[in-house]
Amino acid sequence: MSRVVRSALLGWVVVAACAFGVAPGVALAAPDLSLSRLSCHPENAIPPLLGSTRPGDYVVCQLKAANMTSDIAYAVTAEISIPSSTTFAPLPNAQGVPLPAGAPTKVYFDTTKLGLIDASNPKPATIRLRVADGALPGTPIQPVATVMDPAATTYVTEANLLSVMPQRADLTPTDTVCVKAAPVGDGKVRPGDSIDCTIRVQNKALREDAVDVSLNAGIPNGTERVAGGNESLVFGPSMTWYSSVLAGGAPSGTVATPDLRTRLRVLPTTLGGTVLYVTGTLSWKNALSGDLDSTGVGSGPIPITPGPASLTASTLACADDDGPPLVANDLVNCTVVVRPAAGHEDLADAGGGADVVALTDAVTPTNATGKIGLVGVSGTIAAGTQRSAIYRLRVASNAVAGNVIVPTAVVTGRSADSDDAVSQPLVGNQLVVGAKPVVATPGKAVTPAGTVAAAGTTTTSRGPVICGSKRVVVVNVKPPKGKRWKSVAFTFAKKTVKGKKATGTRGKKGYFTAKLVFQGLPKGELKVAVKGVTTKGKTVKSSRTYHLCTKA
Repeated sequence: MSRVVRSALLGWVVVAACAFGVAPGVALAAPDLSLSRLSCHPENAIPPLLGSTRPGDYVVCQLKAANMTSDIAYAVTAEISIPSSTTFAPLPNAQGVPLPAGAPTKVYFDTTKLGLIDASNPKPATIRLRVADGALPGTPIQPVATVMDPAATTYVTEANLLSVMPQRADLTPTDTVCVKAAPVGDGKVRPGDSIDCTIRVQNKALREDAVDVSLNAGIPNGTERVAGGNESLVFGPSMTWYSSVLAGGAPSGTVATPDLRTRLRVLPTTLGGTVLYVTGTLSWKNALSGDLDSTGVGSGPIPITPGPASLTASTLACADDDGPPLVANDLVNCTVVVRPAAGHEDLADAGGGADVVALTDAVTPTNATGKIGLVGVSGTIAAGTQRSAIYRLRVASNAVAGNVIVPTAVVTGRSADSDDAVSQPLVGNQLVVGAKPVVATPGKAVTPAGTVAAAGTTTTSRGPVICGSKRVVVVNVKPPKGKRWKSVAFTFAKKTVKGKKATGTRGKKGYFTAKLVFQGLPKGELKVAVKGVTTKGKTVKSSRTYHLCTKA
């Protein structure tokens, strides 16, 4: 300090002493500045959060310059050092002067900021520091304050010790691996297989330790959770591992123990080609700062290989060749439709056979095993497509009304990829043998059996065999029970004949009659469609099949 400045300060002290009632020439006791204190804290510390001192964070340091005696300090100044791990980041309206200006190592506060301090009125001086980007974790942050007054002993005080904190814990290296559970076989995951998933929680080096680590993960669609994992809770479509599983957390630069594990079973209904993912959210608290963090974790794709070929959708359907009723010696047409299910393996080496069941004889040739071959069902049939085979049976001559015929067949092959054998038995619809038709006498009335049905429905019956040269049939149509006809029409051979009101047997009213002339029509089967409309507007449809045995 220059002599001029020192003399001026001493003169100011004398003047101030006189102002406070101390006579010139009387010695003053020295002020004591040892009560001054310097404290620092992270700027982002908001209770209960502790705040952080990571690179890029800010630290606020405040000096409270205090005089512990009754003797007044009149010209107090101070300087606060800037640690090498930080840089000066002044607050708005900061009063301190950084020194030296270009690359300050301290901040100076003159008497305009501090100046006169008595025992009851300490004064603050505050600076803000920014933790340097390259500061290494653990580097101390501890500024030093020097408090000065011409009449007092210079006092030096250190701030509380802070250290450069590591960055937040980073658990993104966490790895999720899912593999097929034993027996592994070819390693491909198929419907019905189990999958073992392991989540290895890992924290990056030079980071905060992660504590209170927990995981919540979803159970993928198309799977179910089965025993074999170490989950804390399974509820609905989610699984949870509490922090108690990773009791030691995830320290910086380590893989946490134990691994988090779960076992999933692929549902048999999951289609081949489906791709599964196991995903979840990992949550934790940063040990030093108390900050809460989370990150998403997940496995790679888990493709589902198609399961064995499935033929459960295949069908067998049979029908009377010339329509009902089914009687002895009638032909029966049967259709086998092979449908390998989509999402499963293709069916290779397709084949099979149909049985010559009781009360039938084979029309389509049989093979050495006595079965009817399924012509058209062979080779490879792609999943999601279909292929058909048709064969014929004849109702046995000794079949009588009431006999039931149940056609059966079997489709065989193998799964194209896994080579597993596939066999699917098929059971067709029941065929009930009916009564033999009654031969009509030409010119006499024939009432078609089953002509009358519930309104809006259609019935079909096999008609009589019409022979002779005249070929004229009179048909009476009885109305539905409780109803009356408004009109009845008969359609055959591209022409329509309208019926007329008539009286039925025993004088019953409500019938309609028509004369059907089949002359000039070719020999063979003739279908007559009957359409009636009741007085209430309901439509009743039926049909009758006639067999013209000679050409008129």
